[in-house]
Amino acid sequence: MQYLRQSTASQEISLGFFLDSTDGNTEETGLTIANTDIKIRKGGTTTLANKNSGGATHISNGVYSAVLDATDTDTLGQLEIYIHVAGALVVKNIYMVLPAATFDALITNGLNNIAATDIVSAGAITTLAGAIVNVDLVDTTTANTDMRGTDGANTVAPDNASISAILVDTNSTIPALIAALNNITVAQILAGGDIDGFTLEECQKLLLSALAAKLAGAATTTV
Repeated sequence: MQYLRQSTASQEISLGFFLDSTDGNTEETGLTIANTDIKIRKGGTTTLANKNSGGATHISNGVYSAVLDATDTDTLGQLEIYIHVAGALVVKNIYMVLPAATFDALITNGLNNIAATDIVSAGAITTLAGAIVNVDLVDTTTANTDMRGTDGANTVAPDNASISAILVDTNSTIPALIAALNNITVAQILAGGDIDGFTLEECQKLLLSALAAKLAGAATTTV
């Protein structure tokens, strides 16, 4: 079956064989076939219509050629052509009218050479075959929100100011406190602690007094 491209002019078809109506065998090579002799039934219709313009010309051995135009091929689906001229038996030929993109993919370009416009047309995928070679451009990212998901994803912008404040040394933030741990003085160590109300320095003084000095006031409340 020959494929035709929808609503496209200058599509040549073959018609025949045309055989003599008397013996049903002799090839008829000199018939005059006008466009009104060529009856077309388009897909889904219930009547026959004359070929829009132009008749048929003999090629060889009782086979004739005709050229269909955009009007003849404006309807998708099966296209039937019937011809009955004086001196010859009835001839019937069947063709298939395909969408332009489908015809181009199958016939004009081939399945491995599909154009981008054939793959995506009016928002819908119409033709897909072969391998995807490359992707030239998906889209342009212009803001952070372009990279965020929308299905249950967090869309709240991070608190950059608070994060920056934590990382800046203002003597009260985390870096300052960490730095302070590395700068403890002896005085701070001696003044720290609480042993029954005495600091570490006071405890050491009491121990030294008991071991190496005179003890006074031990019998009172003040040593």
